[in-house]
Amino acid sequence: MPDFTQEQYLQAFNSTPDDVKEMLLAEHTSAIISSATQRYGVETDKILSISAIIGYIMVGLVPVKNLIPLLREEIGLDEKTSKDLAYELREQVFSHIASVLSEMQKNIPEYKQVAEESETASRHRDESVTRKVMEE
Repeated sequence: MPDFTQEQYLQAFNSTPDDVKEMLLAEHTSAIISSATQRYGVETDKILSISAIIGYIMVGLVPVKNLIPLLREEIGLDEKTSKDLAYELREQVFSHIASVLSEMQKNIPEYKQVAEESETASRHRDESVTRKVMEE
């Protein structure tokens, strides 16, 4: 699990645009996460960790493209469940704030560093949650 201090998180949260904050704190966002995780059979005790990862993404601390590997490696979901859940979360949560999120993540050093370290793997991961690939 990404390890950020409370200070790092609060600093990122405070600099997050208002529309992203609204989405992060909205009840319907929690309902989407809860519904999606239940649909994919995620154990109840892992939902909080998934919510934390989504929060880290929404405040710009973790790149969206790392969602699948985090679901797989940190939460312990299998590859298919990780991809399916990530696809649904991207569609229902991140798509509403995609342009703002993209701009936020361009400006954080961790995003650039992760992109450089896993360029080939991350390209594959990003492609794995597109509608075309998921429907094949």
